[in-house]
Amino acid sequence: MDPTLYKDVVVPRGFTYHYYHSPAVPGKPTLLFLHGYPSSSYDWHRQVAYFQPQGRSHSALAFVALAQDIVDLLDAARVGKVVGIAHDWGSVVLSRLSSLHSERFEGFAWLALGYMPVFSALHTLARAMSSMKSDVPGYWSFLAEEDTYLICEKNIDSFIQLVYSVTPETWVEWLIPEGKAKEYVEGNRLTGRPHWLSQEEYNTIRDILVQAGLKSRNIYYTTAFSNANIQSDSKIPQEAMAVQRPALFIAAARDVVCLASVSKTVMAQYAPHAKVVEIDIGHWLQFEATEQVNNELEVWLDTLL
Repeated sequence: MDPTLYKDVVVPRGFTYHYYHSPAVPGKPTLLFLHGYPSSSYDWHRQVAYFQPQGRSHSALAFVALAQDIVDLLDAARVGKVVGIAHDWGSVVLSRLSSLHSERFEGFAWLALGYMPVFSALHTLARAMSSMKSDVPGYWSFLAEEDTYLICEKNIDSFIQLVYSVTPETWVEWLIPEGKAKEYVEGNRLTGRPHWLSQEEYNTIRDILVQAGLKSRNIYYTTAFSNANIQSDSKIPQEAMAVQRPALFIAAARDVVCLASVSKTVMAQYAPHAKVVEIDIGHWLQFEATEQVNNELEVWLDTLL
């Protein structure tokens, strides 16, 4: 990704956003890519490399307040309507954008994690993930601990190799059960780099996390245990929860965190018109199935014209 195309903007809440913006050519839409945890805009570099030569504009970024920040950012960039494309926690932010700012979008595409109508739906997903043995999977409570970021920064390669695991089954053993994620990272366990992530990509992800740190990224999980999102979600009108724009959901059949079955059920209720595609891989679709994801996005984008 061209480093000259990164920009910084301070939104009215006082936060500074660092984002990538490649302006569109006439007749092509702006694609708004929203990444998840613990990622950066770099997670979308294969999609940017695919769509940018076609002349599409791209803005790649770091629940109700976050959604407003992104609208403010689009205003600062003088971008009108966009197509939202999100993965992981970015999918939750895109869901709020669908409910509260649908007029700014031509369509919505969710990857791995589908539309989440209210924050409590994430807890439904979490309980399903943990097989009802606890309210949340083990790694949620680990990442919500005050000093977790220090442990992960100290053993950064262990943390990265847990998050970007060699196989989805690694998460079944080490991410979901209570205490196992902490044991993995504290023990500096190393299981290697997945085949779908090049050494250069691994190094770039590592450099970004080392330079930026993990403290602010873990806010997703500390927030998960607060009532702030539940309170703000309660103010969203029921009629606003239905997805009003064309939609696409690309599910990961082997994802044990963002369960395809849960997301498909929610999508059927709130976005019954959505196109649903399921790929037999794990969580990181944009890396593991780059060509198929890009093709599915392109075919769907063409229907929006």
